[in-house]
Amino acid sequence: MALTYAQAKEQFQRIGYHATTYKAASTITSSSVAPLLVSMTGIGEAGLGTDADAPIGVFLRYESDGYIAVQDKGYVIDVPMYGDELTAAGDFAECHGDGAAAKSTTFKGAKCIAFDATNDLCILFLG
Repeated sequence: MALTYAQAKEQFQRIGYHATTYKAASTITSSSVAPLLVSMTGIGEAGLGTDADAPIGVFLRYESDGYIAVQDKGYVIDVPMYGDELTAAGDFAECHGDGAAAKSTTFKGAKCIAFDATNDLCILFLG
């Protein structure tokens, strides 16, 4: 039997977690609300990027020194989805440019495990 989104959130949260620190691009500020899908925007810099960028992970926290924590491995919950593009577990995600995950046919690093179409949220496996 398939898990509901709520069940998947409880069972997969933070499994395999790993984070890396990046300099925050101008698209991410102290008022940005995590989690947001991010891409490389410069040398050692991560931000929201542009539509169809390859994701490097999910922004989790803004540090006071202008750096951000980006989860780049493991399961991450409640990532915003762009519309209804991710429609099945197993779909791969790419950046939409606003922090949301959009369906990708190119990149294979962020896989949708479960989704909540009502609230446009998904659980991604990064790795």
